Amino acid sequence: MGKPVHPAVVHFPIAFLFTAYTLDILHTYRTSLPAFAQNALLGPNDITRSSYYLLSLGLLTAIPAVVTGGRELVMMISKQGMHEADGKTVRTKVKATIAHAVANDIVIAVSTYIWYSRRAQVKDTIAGKIPGTAAAAYAPSSAFVFAEFLTLGLLLMGANIGGTLTYNYGVGFSSLSAGKKEAPKLSADHMGRLPVNLRSGTYADDDKKRIEKAHAVHKSKIANGVQGEKGAALTGQALAGQGSPLTG
Repeated sequence: MGKPVHPAVVHFPIAFLFTAYTLDILHTYRTSLPAFAQNALLGPNDITRSSYYLLSLGLLTAIPAVVTGGRELVMMISKQGMHEADGKTVRTKVKATIAHAVANDIVIAVSTYIWYSRRAQVKDTIAGKIPGTAAAAYAPSSAFVFAEFLTLGLLLMGANIGGTLTYNYGVGFSSLSAGKKEAPKLSADHMGRLPVNLRSGTYADDDKKRIEKAHAVHKSKIANGVQGEKGAALTGQALAGQGSPLTG
């Protein structure tokens, strides 16, 4: 698999869950909105029913996002390790990835509980079996809406961390295809200005070490070349000062 799967699939659960939570919040505070905003919204039962189905889609699409995200974490740790060169400090990238995973796992757990409770409300209560009632339209309780409000903030925080991992550290892009590609051939012109993230160039974080190594080798060759030229010049001057043994 040579394509960045996780960054591609993660947008679906974020979009579905964000929209579901937003609809429930708008439904709860509908009477506090301006008249034009109230008129623009769906009917009370339609909006709660829509949020329930969007919540269902969010949980379904979260499955491939969780699987591919876990795969990325395992591959990153197996390739680069958890710690810096000192063997004690946990890499910033690893800490950010774990925080990203924990935040999203909490979001999924809370969302699953809310989804299950709203579904049970329709199946297991008398009100839920009466068409046209709020219970039959999967209406969330005030406590659930408050939980969704908090979960929405956590969802956005986790998404922000994920964006930082992708664009600043290259997580999910080079780790899938690393080992299949040779190290980039760097010209002297590239050496002084090597980009290390996807916003500024094409080299991802996984290539940073070998790029720095190539840079060091290049500088060493330049230094050795300068020293060699100086040595040759000094030798020539010494021979010129002594003169030719045939004419001396």
